[in-house]
This record gives sequence, C-alpha cells and structure tokens, in this order.
Amino acid sequence: MKEILAYIEQKKYEFSQLPFFEYLRDQSISPMQRLAFAPCAAPFIMSFGELNRSVFRDESTNDPIQKIINKHTYEDDDHWLWFLEDLEKLGLNESTPFAETLKFLWSEETDSSRQLANELYRHGADATPIQKLLIISVLEATGSAFLQATSQVILELQRLKKQEYRYFGATHFTVDSNHYCFESGKQLIEEIQLTEKDKLANYELANNNFKLFAKFVDQLLVYAKEKNLNQKDLDFNSYKDLNFSLNKNSSNRDALASASILQHNYDAKVKPYQTINSSPENLTKYILERINIGSELRQRKGFLCDVIVVPDLGQDIRYYENIPVNYINGNTLDQNKHYYIVTLEFGLDIILDSPDPLAISRVHKDGFDNSDKSSEIHPVVRRFCCDRLLFEHHILEDISDEWTKDNHFLALFKFLQNNLSIHEKPLGFYLLEAGLVNSEQLKIALDEQKVTTTRLGEILSNHGWMKQKTIEYVMEKIIHKRLSGNGQRLGSYLVESGLLSSDQIEIALKEQELSHLCLGEILASYDWVSQQTIDYIMEKVVLPERQMSTSFVNKIAQKL
Repeated sequence: MKEILAYIEQKKYEFSQLPFFEYLRDQSISPMQRLAFAPCAAPFIMSFGELNRSVFRDESTNDPIQKIINKHTYEDDDHWLWFLEDLEKLGLNESTPFAETLKFLWSEETDSSRQLANELYRHGADATPIQKLLIISVLEATGSAFLQATSQVILELQRLKKQEYRYFGATHFTVDSNHYCFESGKQLIEEIQLTEKDKLANYELANNNFKLFAKFVDQLLVYAKEKNLNQKDLDFNSYKDLNFSLNKNSSNRDALASASILQHNYDAKVKPYQTINSSPENLTKYILERINIGSELRQRKGFLCDVIVVPDLGQDIRYYENIPVNYINGNTLDQNKHYYIVTLEFGLDIILDSPDPLAISRVHKDGFDNSDKSSEIHPVVRRFCCDRLLFEHHILEDISDEWTKDNHFLALFKFLQNNLSIHEKPLGFYLLEAGLVNSEQLKIALDEQKVTTTRLGEILSNHGWMKQKTIEYVMEKIIHKRLSGNGQRLGSYLVESGLLSSDQIEIALKEQELSHLCLGEILASYDWVSQQTIDYIMEKVVLPERQMSTSFVNKIAQKL
C-alpha cells in the first residue's frame, strides 16, 4: 500500500499545478474574484457529509482499516456548515427564487460537481475497506491542494475585510492537515500487502478519481472567470489604486506608454547582459551599486527589475538590467534553472495591514532583522529555481534611499552566500531539478531544518515526499558523481533509485512489447514517475554511465 500512497502524493502535486490553481495564485486578480467559483462547488461540498455517513462509514464490522475510516468520517462530517458561513461572508448567498436555485444546481454549470459526488458514491458503494481507504486518500490529497491554495487567497482577503473564513481559510486547512485517525493508523496502512492484480486495480481507481477532481476544478475555473465580481470589489480597487499611487514618480499615462514601448522592445530580443565573477562578494557589490545608482529601477518601481542568471558550475553570472517583470515569465530568461530578480518596491502588505496607512511606524535604521517589515521603498532580491520562487531577501528601507552601510552589505552577502548555488548546489536544488519535490515541499522542509538538527533528506523522507533510498541515490550518483559505468537499462536505474518497484517495471515492459513505445513514455503515462524525473535520470546518470561503459570497452578492444 505504501507504493500506492506514494503514487497518490505524486498525483497530488500534478493536481496542484492545474490552471485552476494558477488562477488562485494570480494576485493581479482580486481575492473575491478568485473565490467566485464557490457556488459552483456546492453540489459536491454539500454531499460530502452524506458521503461519509452513508458510503464510507460501516459500524457493522471489526475490520481494523474500516475502524480507521469510521473515525475519519466523524472528523470530516460537518465542514459544510463552514462552507455556508463563507458563502454569506463572501457575498455569494444571493436571494433567488427557489426554482432558480434548483435550475442552477442541476445546470451545466454544476454538472462536474454533481458528477464528482455521484461517482464517489458509485466507487464507494460496494468498495472493500482498502478501496474506501484509497478513495479517501485521494479526497485528502486533492482537498489539501485545494485548501492550501484557497487559504492563501483568504489571507489576502482578510487584509481587506478583517473577517474569518472557516471553510476556505486556515481553519479548514489546518484541521484537514492533522486528521488524527489517519496519522494514528499510518503504520498499519503502509504495511497492507496487495497482490499485483489489486495493485493495478488500485492504481486505476486512484487515477480515475484524480481525473474526476481535475474535471471538477476545470469547471470551477470556467465559472469563476465568467462571474465578473471585480467591479463590485471596491476594497480591491482601492488596493490597486494605492499600489499605483505609491509609484508616483510618473503619471499613469507615461507609465502605460513606457510599458508599451518596453514590452515591444523586449518581445523582439533579449537585452544584452554584463558578466560578473561568480562569488557572493562580487555579486553583492554589483547589486548594491545598481540599486544605489540605477535610476530606471527607482522610476519604475515594481515594473522593472534586474535579472541575475546563475549558469553552470564555474561560469560567470549573467546580469541583465532593466527588464520588465512581466517579461520574465514564459520567455527565454525564465528558461534558466537558477536566477534572481532584483526590484525596488513599497511594502504594500505592511501598509494594507495597518489600520492607518498614513501612520505606519518605520523600522529602526538598525533593525536589519526586521527588514521584511519595511513599508517604504526598499530593494527586494528573490531567488528562483525552475521558475519557482524559493527565497526572498528584503534590504532594510533607508530614509535617504541609499543602501551603502556595512550592514546592508553583510545582510545581502549572507543571503547570497547561503543560496547562490555556484560552487556547490545544495541537495534541495538537485531534487527540484529532478522533479522529485516541489518548491512548496522544499520550503517547508528547509524551514523545519532551521529549528531542528535533522538533515534535509531525513525531513523529506519523514514527510513521505520521497524515499530515503532515492535521496541517497541522488547524492551518490548525481551530486558526488560516483558512476559505475555498468550501462544498464533505464528500468534498472529507476528500481535502483527506489523510484519504482521491479513489478512496475515488469508491467511497463509487457506493455512496451505490445505498444512499442519508449519505456519512459509508458511509465510517465501511468504517472508512476514524472517525465521530468525520467529525463533528469537519463541526462545525469544513464547516458554518462553508458558513455563510460562504451569508453571502457573501446580501451579493452584497443589493448587486444
């Protein structure tokens, strides 16, 4: 069962990357607009309590797995009440005739929501306790991804509305993240032994349920985009007005004109860059020099940025100046695995959190530990890996807008020294490049590592995000480059790394005999391992070992 649970965790990550979640993460859209999907989700959410009571729960048996499920159904039984509260607070509890409400609930707008509930009823009706457990595990995985995304939107909304939202906010996410019954029965669940036939059936059941949830959130996205709430959202309009008025060095018309010109220029070609020696000290000096004398960054705060591309080992850094922030995503600069962006910004979060935006206490001039609480204009340096934000560093605001003090230098130097992966990339970056963890998981693990003495690999393994065997394999074969030169087939490497079992490889090989597809394509289609991970293992391990093997054979042949 452990392999099935690992598969579900992998599918959860893929689920969290769907367009619906990108929409929820888009802070250029008002929080209210991003949550406008809520009524469309009602058929599924309102059926959830009944699903627990009538389908998953069974008090007539002493089966230990069923007992775990029963406890779970009681913990998760009445969250729909929170949903009704949030609808009211979001202004989505519109008064409509009963007949109109019925039409909506059985309309095409909610068919995926109804279908999801119906299919879960059907899958669970005659399911064994193990099959029920698998369905619930998919529900937990998709629910976690959903609530993690909505709770971040709610944080933004709470800055404007000062209200608690229990269903879409932190309350529900925290409760669902700490289900006692699953945690207490974790060892029993992981030790469940399945036949090969049962394994394949459970993989198919899990995959089908994830497809249902994907269809569900796709419909939520369509509904949210069709319901235009931005005109009603006066608080968010005020937020945007405040953001724009703070950047008061140029008129609105000039800013729009500049944006148009700059975007046209950068669409045509990538701006030339400066090369800088790859030491943290040199880069710190260059960044501080840029933000102290670069007039463009000051005049176009939050619109222009500098981009710092971190190339392969030993090569110089490429420093691009005055790039429109919106240009980076989806363009050639974004294709680099490791890069930083440098901007000058106001601390809008601090301003909006204050009861009186005109009476905010400034951070003390020596308060470098609180630089992220700067409300006035200040530089921000953000670190990305594979287009995912990993870390950010705020340089303390200065009343004269000059960042020339020793402490300014030391704080930025320390940040770059800890995160600049030039001479030796930390383990986490390799795991990100390989697609073995996502940036969110890595951030959680690194935060946990700061307050414990536990190694990063052990933390990731304890969370169940990857096997210790896989971490050790990455360290040996990729980081320390201890290659054997055996020149094995791809499947052998994936088993050796702990990513797949020999049974899974055997199933894929049998399918390959019939389909004549590449083994990697088949494995990725089963969602047992991502295409990104397969490509990475091929590039970093399989091909180098085959080259070593070929070279060794050639040397022997020459001697003969």
